[in-house]
Amino acid sequence: MENPKSERGHIHRDGYDLGYAIEGRGDPLLVIGSHVFYPRTFSNNLRRSRRLICIDHRGFALPARGVDERDCELETVVEDVAAVCRKLGLSRVDVLGHSGHGYMALEFARRRPDLARKCVVVATAPDQSPEHMAYGERL
Repeated sequence: MENPKSERGHIHRDGYDLGYAIEGRGDPLLVIGSHVFYPRTFSNNLRRSRRLICIDHRGFALPARGVDERDCELETVVEDVAAVCRKLGLSRVDVLGHSGHGYMALEFARRRPDLARKCVVVATAPDQSPEHMAYGERL
């Protein structure tokens, strides 16, 4: 089975160009993080049954304006993800977050159950406190 052609683009939102990459077929799996990095990390076998939609959050996009505190809040990330879903015509998605992006995926699923069907969190620590990070360095 051949994979369909991939699609890449950017969505302009609030002074940021949020990139996206879409590959594969099947039910959509929205991957929050980087549209450059995450397509490289998933197997081609997954693309045979899932349409991977890898999207940037503001931390991976160059702003066309100054950065303020609100740009770094989870609420802003959730609003951006919902806006990307609207622009791409996605009504219900499974959402995935890896490592620190797991917190973003969880918050999106919590705040937007109208859009998030299931949530997958991969290799996400219980927290990213300095104590937890120091413990990980000692291992």
